[in-house]
Amino acid sequence: MRAQAILSALSLSSVTQLPLSIMDSSATVSRIREALGPFPLGTRELPYVASPLAAFTKGNQTEEELFLGLDFKEGMSEFPSSYAVDGKATWGRFEEDETGWVEVGWEGVDWAQLRRTEGWASLQYLALLRTNLTISGSSPSIPVNLDLTQAHSFAIIPKDRPVKTAVRWHTGDIYAYSDFQASSAGFPSKLAGCVEELEVGEYWLMVRGLYETRMFGDPKESSPKIKFRFGAEAVSSSSVLLGVEDAQIGFPDVVDGWLFGEVAGVALRAGSGKDGVIVRAIEVVEKVEGVSLSIYPFASPLNLLPYQTRPLALSINQTSRLPSNITSLTLRVTLSSLVSTIETTSSQLYITLPLNHRSHWSSNPIFYPALRYTYLDTDLTVQYAMVQPPLLPSDGISSAVVLATHGAGVDTSSPFWTEALGERRTGLGWVVFATGKTPWGYDWHGASAESVFAARKALEKVVVELKVRRNEKEDWGLSDRTFLVGHSNGGQGASYLLERYPDEFLGSISAAGYLKIQSYVAFTQWSSSHFVDPSLWGILLSSLASFDNDIHASNAAHLPFMLVHGREDDNVPVWHSRELKSLVDRWTGNVSSVVLQEIPEQSHWFDGILSSPEARSFLNKQLVLTGPPKDAYLKEGFTLTCANVDENGSKGGWKILELDQPGRLARLQVSPLRDNDDLSTLRLKTTNTRRISFAPSSATNLEFPLATLHIDSTILPLPSHLSTSTDLITLHRPDPSSSWTLLDSSISPTPPPRVSGPIIRILTSEGPLVLVVPSLESRQEVEIAKRIAHDAFVYARLDAEIVSSEVAEKRVLAGGKGLEGSLVVIGGWRNAFGRSLNSTAVSFPALNIFSVATSFGPRTFDPKNSPSTGLLSLHPHPTNGRGLALHLAGTDPAGLERAYRLFPVRTGTPLPDWIVIGPQADWQGAGGIEAAGFFGPDWKYNEGMSWTS
Repeated sequence: MRAQAILSALSLSSVTQLPLSIMDSSATVSRIREALGPFPLGTRELPYVASPLAAFTKGNQTEEELFLGLDFKEGMSEFPSSYAVDGKATWGRFEEDETGWVEVGWEGVDWAQLRRTEGWASLQYLALLRTNLTISGSSPSIPVNLDLTQAHSFAIIPKDRPVKTAVRWHTGDIYAYSDFQASSAGFPSKLAGCVEELEVGEYWLMVRGLYETRMFGDPKESSPKIKFRFGAEAVSSSSVLLGVEDAQIGFPDVVDGWLFGEVAGVALRAGSGKDGVIVRAIEVVEKVEGVSLSIYPFASPLNLLPYQTRPLALSINQTSRLPSNITSLTLRVTLSSLVSTIETTSSQLYITLPLNHRSHWSSNPIFYPALRYTYLDTDLTVQYAMVQPPLLPSDGISSAVVLATHGAGVDTSSPFWTEALGERRTGLGWVVFATGKTPWGYDWHGASAESVFAARKALEKVVVELKVRRNEKEDWGLSDRTFLVGHSNGGQGASYLLERYPDEFLGSISAAGYLKIQSYVAFTQWSSSHFVDPSLWGILLSSLASFDNDIHASNAAHLPFMLVHGREDDNVPVWHSRELKSLVDRWTGNVSSVVLQEIPEQSHWFDGILSSPEARSFLNKQLVLTGPPKDAYLKEGFTLTCANVDENGSKGGWKILELDQPGRLARLQVSPLRDNDDLSTLRLKTTNTRRISFAPSSATNLEFPLATLHIDSTILPLPSHLSTSTDLITLHRPDPSSSWTLLDSSISPTPPPRVSGPIIRILTSEGPLVLVVPSLESRQEVEIAKRIAHDAFVYARLDAEIVSSEVAEKRVLAGGKGLEGSLVVIGGWRNAFGRSLNSTAVSFPALNIFSVATSFGPRTFDPKNSPSTGLLSLHPHPTNGRGLALHLAGTDPAGLERAYRLFPVRTGTPLPDWIVIGPQADWQGAGGIEAAGFFGPDWKYNEGMSWTS
């Protein structure tokens, strides 16, 4: 059940409800959209490409200025497109329907001919759209909530001034996240919308729309159509703070009077105050005995800039049962307005959140809908998961926990998903239905994977806490072992988790999963491929390698692994499962290693896809295993593959800790020597590996205590006291020409390996993102920070705090409190805090200048020689040894905007550790990259994995 918040905002002085809109102001969007297209576009290529029209601009003309100045000519244009008849893109007019949705498509294109040779990739295209937006009112300017759903990005451009400055593009809600929230929330959404202060007048609305097969599906015999909507609504200029009712996590379920979780989550949006607000306290209004709330210590106080949305974590303290007649709790939020960092008026906001009471699962032994529990994620936001309890208490043998990963766009709380295992309480233990943070998440990679582990760990705590509070004597058998089940994107996710963390899971049933992003909808139609240097293309693809399940298939060898697929699947073709089975079988050397169940005459989803007799039999057999079959590993040998050490666990107790060349693939081949069947010696062969760890007690067959390691050309006798040790032992080699040595950290401590990129790992954070701007008066940098905060919240439910360079420097001096999360440092040389982060090959020698120290000398980018050029570059976190920082800089305002457009929002866009991108990217895509690459182990320029033009 989704939390539906009932909101009212009350001033301490007037106690009247603040208006949610300005009665004499309005934002009106024309119902007609003029569109030019279709233009070929690759999967997840749009962050690189702005517009194919950019190739035809003259002088200082921008592509926006060119497009908006074109005369509309029905069915005609002179601009090239390989998809259109005669190779020319065409104009079309499209009108909103009564609900505000617009369908855009080109019936004159022979899509059937294109897909016969190019497949789904040929259905991906870009459309450029424009229409009119009118802002009216008695004030010179008004705040407007702007919401774009199922299209990529939009810009608001005044008609009464030339388009010569850097245009601000906003990221749209491409996955329609607002549609998953409470239906009462309305449109435009407070969750997905962003608020801009717009002067009264006439504007152009520009939209970049794209058809993406993963989003819209296979159109089959029809032409592919982009379906999107745009909403604009004037909002109150007097509201200090608003609750975001379509973004509340709310409370966990109440089980027999006890909240099934120790945290609750609310989302708040600041109003139009000059410098934002500070949230000081939250408390329960009703006098409910034994229940109190407080802002989680790390989040107090909470600062919000004007119109910024932030999620807030609340700690629940409960000492007695909640009566079942209490069906909601009202929260009083106490806040202060800020003017130049000085707190002024105090106000209060009231938010009412529902409580969903449930009986204990023992009261209904057969049908019991899944429970909702809440937990604190690794990034310190509140998330939820669903869980299905077991049918009966444990008889001493606990069944493994089943961890289920859903498909793209699936609401985790939907009975469609939580009942997918059929009669799930028969023969099963606990079943956890994780969210991965959002219905789309990050394909169960990175931040989504971290959220999965946090959900699994939190279950143990909430179950034990409930048992103590109810004074239960029954043991409900919560095992520390886990088995994976997933469907579609979640099927891919289950395979991903099994392959990256083989010692963490007993096995997997992966249904209708795809192999990897590049194989789902191929990258063959990337327009960038016509311009990009092949060696640069290799570096870019390397940034996606850690997500590729085919490359990591060796890690699933010898593990219980079942693949289920409908033979007529028209969403994820069955060959994906066939290929994955083939790969794992080959790594195992056993043609029956992976069980593949193809279901004739069935498509992508059907009743029983995860609950057929065959699937249930396979699952029940694995749930009683005590652990992965490591004896098979050690007798037969295995290969551990790793593209990213921070997203790979161990196999058979062995783990790769550091790579010689970050960005390249590493492998560790482990095999016993066969001389006289002596298993006391292991042969290890490494590729691109600098540091390895293992625990002899778990990495060897204890019938033959480990005595010797043959690792590459080094023979290492293992001291007898270590041969059965449970402690981790580390092997190290400083470079490929050196010998391997045993590291004893108690004698000579060694620095930990550097934290891994690529850039998208900035979203895997140990606290709120901290967006550092030169000062809160730095207009462009602050606006970009607010857009990043918006995007991170919509797409990943991440929290973000915006602070000045001065505040960030003070926090470093204070030991890093308030800087635990990833840092995004905006502005280059203008940001004093950014200038102090100079441990990599990237530096900022002067205003609007940045430099990359290559092996051939410094490569410098400045406004005169490199206009409109942007930089994104990772940097070690200054206070958190496990964290990352990211520089965003430009040679001018247009370059900084270009850097913002590459900030990672979705998976699949290749971005290595650092990248410099110039204005030719507008029409050449990745062909406009000036330099890019991965840093070396020491954060310096890595010639083998870097490229410069």
